[in-house]
Amino acid sequence: MTAALILAIATTLFAATTPKPAPTEVPSCLEFYKHACSEAIGKWLPEMDDWYGFEFFDLKAKRVNFTDAFIYEGYKPKWRSGLFAGWELVRPRDGTFFVYGSAGPPKGELVYDYAHETAFYDQGCCAWREVVAAAGVPPPPKRVVSRNLTALHTLRGVALGQSIEDVLRLYGKAPVATARHHPAIQRLTYLHNFDKDCGQSQNFIFKNDRLIYIALIDSC
Repeated sequence: MTAALILAIATTLFAATTPKPAPTEVPSCLEFYKHACSEAIGKWLPEMDDWYGFEFFDLKAKRVNFTDAFIYEGYKPKWRSGLFAGWELVRPRDGTFFVYGSAGPPKGELVYDYAHETAFYDQGCCAWREVVAAAGVPPPPKRVVSRNLTALHTLRGVALGQSIEDVLRLYGKAPVATARHHPAIQRLTYLHNFDKDCGQSQNFIFKNDRLIYIALIDSC
């Protein structure tokens, strides 16, 4: 699957909007994080639950006994023992550091593939952290670290551009949920429990049977 085809498939989902004035930075953020503060980045981050208010019906997470992680720039994840036994969430440590909001606040690192319009970032605070790869994303509102993300994939072999059947083969059979008002958009969700209160969710969103969004989330 070529990068051009992935972009063609995903681009309508992230349709460009009329530029708006940059939001005002939160004073408490500026006090502690200075130039890393960016409300514009916070609003720009491609979050699956925000896309056009998609509502997924009959969504049931498939329970699995494994975690997953990205392999990025040749760095392979390390195994964590103890309560959170599983693969560490590999994030773009060489990316642009950002912080937004006042609750927490959420903070993370971001890299962007300007040639292929692909984003890779992590963010989190307190008891949750997510690492996300998304295709067909318009450029961020401020210049960030640029990386070629065409080789980005997970430890289990999942990569942007794959089909639903590809992911089912790698992860195992699971219910496929379809967006209520957008039949071309489908989603797979898997869940691994560290204990009764904490776990990792592995989320995959497809458009026209091509993977455009991967989110690995550790939370309690």
